[in-house]
Amino acid sequence: MNAAAAYARGYTGLGVITAVFDSGLDTSNSQFAGRIAGPGYDAIAGTVGVTTDDQWHGSFVAGVIAADRDGVGMMGVAYGAEILPIRVINANGSVTLSDAQLAAGINYATAAGAKVFNNSWNSTTPISQVSLASFNYWMPKTLAAYRAAVNAGAIIVFAAGNSGASEPGFYAALPSDFPELKPGWVSAVATDSSGKIASYSNRCGSTAAWCLAAPGSSVVSVYHGGLTTASGTSFAAPNISAAADILYQEFPYLTNQQILQILFKSATKTGIYANQAIYGQGLLNLDAATQPVGTVTVAQGATVSGQTTPLSTTGTVMSGAFGAAFAKSMGSQQMLVLDSFNRGYALPMSSVIRVAGDGYDTLRALQGLGGGSMETVRVGSTTLQFAYRTEQQSGGADGRQVPGKFFLHSDLAAEQSLDLGYNVSPSLAFGAYGRHVISDTDLPMGEAAAIPYLDLADTGWTAAYAMKFLGVGTLKLGAFAGQAKSSPFEDVSYFDPSRDPQTAGMFGGAAEMTVPFGEAVKLGLDSGVLLERSTFLGSMSDGALAFGQNTPTVFGGFTVTARLGEGYALFGGAHLGVSKPSGGADSLIQSATTVVTQSFNLGLAKDKIWGEGDQAGVVFSQPLRAVSGNATVSVPVGRDFFGNVSYTSVTSNLGADGRELDLQGFYKTPVAPGASLNIGGMLRFQPDNVRSAAPAGVGMAQFRMTF
Repeated sequence: MNAAAAYARGYTGLGVITAVFDSGLDTSNSQFAGRIAGPGYDAIAGTVGVTTDDQWHGSFVAGVIAADRDGVGMMGVAYGAEILPIRVINANGSVTLSDAQLAAGINYATAAGAKVFNNSWNSTTPISQVSLASFNYWMPKTLAAYRAAVNAGAIIVFAAGNSGASEPGFYAALPSDFPELKPGWVSAVATDSSGKIASYSNRCGSTAAWCLAAPGSSVVSVYHGGLTTASGTSFAAPNISAAADILYQEFPYLTNQQILQILFKSATKTGIYANQAIYGQGLLNLDAATQPVGTVTVAQGATVSGQTTPLSTTGTVMSGAFGAAFAKSMGSQQMLVLDSFNRGYALPMSSVIRVAGDGYDTLRALQGLGGGSMETVRVGSTTLQFAYRTEQQSGGADGRQVPGKFFLHSDLAAEQSLDLGYNVSPSLAFGAYGRHVISDTDLPMGEAAAIPYLDLADTGWTAAYAMKFLGVGTLKLGAFAGQAKSSPFEDVSYFDPSRDPQTAGMFGGAAEMTVPFGEAVKLGLDSGVLLERSTFLGSMSDGALAFGQNTPTVFGGFTVTARLGEGYALFGGAHLGVSKPSGGADSLIQSATTVVTQSFNLGLAKDKIWGEGDQAGVVFSQPLRAVSGNATVSVPVGRDFFGNVSYTSVTSNLGADGRELDLQGFYKTPVAPGASLNIGGMLRFQPDNVRSAAPAGVGMAQFRMTF
């Protein structure tokens, strides 16, 4: 039954009253000390008070349910539950009660507040042999008492019987004729030590919809002050009763029908247990029953019946710009989630707020090293770099080739140029890359020399036009539209990887004024705006933890390039950005302050190191890093008996706790016509701005031949 898993979660049935309709109870047995709910009721004598057990059966059954966990012998499945003895079995082991006698016992248990009625007895007659009229004639008071008990929230468990028949005795099958009893009714069949239906056990038959299987063979329990073993559906029933006790203890706001639905839905149904005629709803599984059942949601309303969002679409993956500060500070916070029955569970927020991990894609960097993945065509003053991909086009031939990406630069006239890009980073048109001092494909981490805010997008369109401006320098204006670079949606560990990455849209524009100082030095001042539709500086958030849509970032900075002669080129720059995130309309993120980010780089490159066409370089850089800002999250932390949800407000720092600093170098050279060698290496300190992250290094070499 996997009961140990329930105990590990703290579920013991504490304080839940189980009425044991049986042969009595040996109240002097220490196994029940302090956990006898009341004097009980002797339905045979019609008197209050049960202190003895004429046989052993009632005490044995009560032990299966609630024997003390004292480290000796055995313990009850719900060892924290309380037992209310109701004597219905004669000293000779038979049940000969009148309608009024049995009804009186049932009514006593209902009035005493019993939540579970265990009946380890039954008739040998199947319900198919008893007419509805006979039931109404012979046991109207009993039926009325059972209706009242079910309406009061009780669960009534009946042993199916020990005749090895295809149908249980009629008591277990009463909902067949009286469906109003079904919300609180269970028919219990027994399995043997191998987990199969026991040979003696009646099968579920027509009670399959409210029938459960539980261990019933060689069960150990109390016996005249000691222990013994016994087998029968009589001992499968108390296992199920105890399971109901455990759920009632932890979730007292559930109805009897909900408790049973949980037990039925969570039961093991695979393999042999899929045969409903034998096992009904399957084998009792307390591990699954005490875990969320059905769709798990995050509470967002004032009550559990208010707004919720599926947990599967809720989460935040922070980009490397933010380091681990936000994820760490929120990760230890517990958050309330609800299952399909509005049961509340505490979930550590570390499972829904996390760092994207190492954002460096080594394979992608190696494939792009040296620009070998792009073909280059030069016609006059126009240079086109492009790569093909093969995909089927609507209305076209199979295998038709279409451009996968391209970047075009054309000098239109004196000090005028046009840049067009598709599926490449907009940063290629600006800064050091725009001035062709260095190529983004030279470095193991190409974004090191890029304007970082432009480099957040690399899928879509880019257009930039440059012209002479007031005789001072060159003004370049550009715009772009695309989606997030290396979107978290591409990561299979993302909370909902099935989502369409096109939702991570980015739009923006930039202006760059380049002022020359002599023939060698150029200073570029740039500014721009970035609008992210579903991301926040590359971070991905969704569902109940979504930042607001259309997060704006205004940025500015400078880039300096200098041709020093003898093939040397010096370049560097620094940038600052201000973002204004917000909480989503239906998000637990209530608000966020302005976030300030920064980056810088400094590099040196040299042409013609050992021969014509080769180049080497080194770059020291700090990637984009958040230096300030915080977010306030309203975290659901609990629900009460009435379904009211309580919240706590947590304010967390968005500034990175570490500072990534990178040192990288490259060398590239042609080695023969159509062949080239590209070598790169990089050392990263505090990768992704995580203070505790160990340094990481990468080295790569690529020989490429075209033929």
